[in-house]
Amino acid sequence: MRIILGFVFLAFIASPLRAAEPVTTVPYRIDYTGWLTVEVMVNGQGPYDFIIDTGATQSIAFQNLADQQDFIETGGELQTVLGLAAQGLFPPHLVGEITVGETGIDGLITVILPDWQVEEKPAGILGLDFLRKYICVFDAEKGELRLYDHADPPTEDVKKWRYAALKADNFGLETNYLYTLEAKINSRRVTFLLDLGASGTVINRNAVGSVIRTGFRVSIRPAGGDARDRITDALERSEAATTMIADRFQVGRNYWYRQKLLIHNAPIFKELGVNTKPFGLLGADLLRDRSFMLNFQGGELRIGKRPRRRR
Repeated sequence: MRIILGFVFLAFIASPLRAAEPVTTVPYRIDYTGWLTVEVMVNGQGPYDFIIDTGATQSIAFQNLADQQDFIETGGELQTVLGLAAQGLFPPHLVGEITVGETGIDGLITVILPDWQVEEKPAGILGLDFLRKYICVFDAEKGELRLYDHADPPTEDVKKWRYAALKADNFGLETNYLYTLEAKINSRRVTFLLDLGASGTVINRNAVGSVIRTGFRVSIRPAGGDARDRITDALERSEAATTMIADRFQVGRNYWYRQKLLIHNAPIFKELGVNTKPFGLLGADLLRDRSFMLNFQGGELRIGKRPRRRR
């Protein structure tokens, strides 16, 4: 018996662990004034640019895409779209199949939003209905998004990246879950909604009051005409915002120094019921130049180091 066990043991240690294979790998880029953008096929046509938005419970189409396809209005209740600066009601449409690399969503029913008034227009938003199906690894150095099955997670260096917990929360609304995390501005703890659909990170005025009391240095600049200091949402409603420079911003054991935050009591905070406490939206500006992993089912965000250069 000892010989057999010894043979099994030797055979076990001699067998290399199999590296997990992604379901699909696609390029991504930073575009449209700062959003993570991927190419998506819709009903076999395309590719079309979709913005990755972890603050959207479902994927959404823009009017320019609807003009190229034959989306059918399904009837039923109007659906509410919450933006940073406004909200709107829209009829649901059958969009059909959207494909990212070798995977996608069949029979997508969603809303169609008006186009942004810019020369180059994104075709849609890739939301949590797609993203939470996978473990999503954004490799900033290679500029690629790798999607893994939850039963076959990545075995690469992501486990060395720094961890932060994600918490599912529907904020008491009749909607699917969004995801929050805890961060520290200087030394003050503030809850943030993970919202890659926001190109900048936003905090409400309750968060500002809390941070000012820490005794750390804080620089606040009144709202001005700089386009980078404006709140613009998916409905393309835009408002000027006051800005604050925090000495240190921390998520888990990840740090950003001299970080600019936009201060705005956006209507979405009231809709989520968080307007009376320190709260914010953690935007794409904090992650777009770093590799990171999103595992919504596992409640896990991992953030890697900033790459030396972007290929």
